[in-house]
Amino acid sequence: GNKKLKDITPIVLDTMYHKLKTGKDGQQLGYHSMYSLYKVVNVMYNQAIRWSIVDENPNKRARKPKREHLMCIKKRTSIMLAK
Repeated sequence: GNKKLKDITPIVLDTMYHKLKTGKDGQQLGYHSMYSLYKVVNVMYNQAIRWSIVDENPNKRARKPKREHLMCIKKRTSIMLAK
């Protein structure tokens, strides 16, 4: 969206990560892609702090992407195939 760095909160980032992970039409963004995005946002905010653009990094309080356990993935896949 059109938000300024100082207007982005951990809730905004959590919502963004959730929407990206969920994807459209069942297409989910993988763990490595999610984690790469998380790292880019982190680096961006750390640089903004160094340049005195913002005072804190809201990404540090956002939910960090986690790897899903293999059994959870298999269960979800079998449910989707059953539909």
